Formats: sequence, structure tokens, C-alpha cells
Amino acid sequence: MAGETARSVGGSENTQGDFATSMPDAYWKAFPNDAIEHVAIAARRGDRSAHLELWRASNDGTSVVCVVADDRPGLLSTICRVFVAHELDVVSAQIYRRQRPHDLPPEAFDFFWLRPRRGRAARRLSAELVAMMAGELETAVANEGRSTLPPGRMGPKNSFGSVPPPRVYFNTSSLRRGEYVLIVETLDCPGLLLSISLALHRQDVEIATSDVRTEDGIAHDSFVLADPSAKPLSSDRLAALRQAVVEAVRTRLLETQSIG
Repeated sequence: MAGETARSVGGSENTQGDFATSMPDAYWKAFPNDAIEHVAIAARRGDRSAHLELWRASNDGTSVVCVVADDRPGLLSTICRVFVAHELDVVSAQIYRRQRPHDLPPEAFDFFWLRPRRGRAARRLSAELVAMMAGELETAVANEGRSTLPPGRMGPKNSFGSVPPPRVYFNTSSLRRGEYVLIVETLDCPGLLLSISLALHRQDVEIATSDVRTEDGIAHDSFVLADPSAKPLSSDRLAALRQAVVEAVRTRLLETQSIG
């Protein structure tokens, strides 16, 4: 099988550790034939605090970038700040965490499907822009997320207007298995993933994996969450997490409406 070939080859060539066996099953379902390319991306990170590079580009103007960095609280929101600062929308994302050998810290291995903000000329990401974002991300991660990046055109805050309420809930079947999978379904808007990831970071939970998709203007996002201490999340904690995300999403939608 192509996927099995990638597993064996990747495991023997990856200088960053056994990439193949360290990736979760969700990765293999999404990328059954791409591991050899991804092993090379992991290796190109070298000793940098974070590595960002263009993986693929399509004719519709969507570009896929891969980000590799030591996993840490707030990493996803730091990555999203870079995209927002350059007026790039996250159309889809696949977020993974892999455990590396030799007592190395867990590594985030993430993919983002990016598209220029509406109103801007359709374009692919230039090599210069990719290099700029890579440098900004490396600096931000090296500074523990204390980035000097501008927040991007997020829009002014206000409490006026009305938008359809987001659907935010935990997958009940996953809860019965002891997993905490938060589902967010809402109108898509610029900066949405940044708002969600910031809300979760402020609630002191980790995002282990994530699947972010937008279809017909509707975001369908799922986040596998965990407490940094590995303790179970209580029902009160789950309710607080849900409410924090609801408020963050609603605020972001209202901000977008105010400048629409």
C-alpha cells in the first residue's frame, strides 16, 4: 500500500525522529501518500524555533502552507496572528501533534489552506511573502508568542447588530470515550480561527488536533482538547470552555458585520 510504503521510508529517513510512527491516525487518513514529502519538511525545520513553508498551491488561489514547531500553549493563535496580519483567510486547516523520541518536546505539524482576503486581488502566495511570514513566525515563537505583529484588520469592537448564533458543543460519543472534541459550526469570517484559538488558550486548554473546514460560507471546525496537566475536564470546565468559545465567535461575527 502507498501509505505503508511512506511509513517505512519516512521512518528510516527522518532525521528529526521516527516521523511515521509518531503521527496520529488522523494524519494518515488525511495524507495517506504524502509522508515522504512531510518528512523532508520536518527535517528542514532544523534547529529553528518554528518553520513555515509553502507545500502546495492550486489554480483557484488557495495555497497550503505547513508549519512545524515545538508544540506549546498559544501556538495556534500565534500562527493565526501572522496570517491575519497579512490579510489571509484560513479556508481549512489540519492540526497535529506528534511525540518525538529522545525526550524531545512534542512537535506541532500543521497545515493551513490560505486564501487572500476578499477585496484583494486574487493571487498565490509569493516566495517573498512566504519567507516574510516564516521569519515573523519564527521570531514570535522564539519570543514565547510575544509578537510585535500588528493584529491585522480585525475590525472595531462593538455590541450592536445581530448574527445567527454559532453552534458550539462537545461531541457526546467522544465524551463517553474520555475524549474532549469541541465542535464549532458558524458563519465563516476573517480571523475566526484566531478568535477561537485565543479563547481556548485563555481558558488554559491545549489543542491536540484540529480539523478546520469551510463549506459554502459555513465553518465546520473540530478541536480535540486536553488539560495541560492531563487531568480530566469536569462538566463545569467543559461548560466554561463552550461559553468562552461562543462569546469569542459571536464577538468576531459582530466585528465583521460592523465593517461589512
